[in-house]
Amino acid sequence: MYRHKLRTKDHKYVQRQGEDYQLLSSLGLRPRKPLYLHQVKLTKQSGFGRVNIAGYWSSQTRKKHKDEGWYLITSLPNVREAITAYRHRFGIEAMFKDCKSGGYNLEKCQGSDERLLALVLFIASAYTSALTQGAKIKSVGVQQYVCRLTEASRTTRRHSNFWVGLYGRLWVEREEDCQD
Repeated sequence: MYRHKLRTKDHKYVQRQGEDYQLLSSLGLRPRKPLYLHQVKLTKQSGFGRVNIAGYWSSQTRKKHKDEGWYLITSLPNVREAITAYRHRFGIEAMFKDCKSGGYNLEKCQGSDERLLALVLFIASAYTSALTQGAKIKSVGVQQYVCRLTEASRTTRRHSNFWVGLYGRLWVEREEDCQD
């Protein structure tokens, strides 16, 4: 079953059953202290039904302190499920970037509906192949050679399995040429 999850800002008002409206920011969301509000009214505007709100603020991301938490409007029954579902969104956004501008340039494709459909099917097959190859390269442990760090302060590689698979094959072929 599809579960809804949307992010909202902390300047929205919520009203719990039998209480006055409060700003989300006043509810005390802090690092490592999740918040879950069941069936609250969101905003003072009419026309909105009751929703669940899951609040989460991780303490760090890539060695940087985060300056705000997430407030998610969700139909999921608890904060853990809501956060897990919302995190999947990041992989989906990476996939859209890979297909649109980060590898296949689907954005610049101009053609008929039939050609676009054929191209999307071809890209889906090639994308799956690149993902599989990237996961294989990462599992073998040679990702550090394919994904060289270019930023002196960065300690983690930020390349997706797609990127590693797409460009990793080129690296492997060049390495074999050099060995010969």
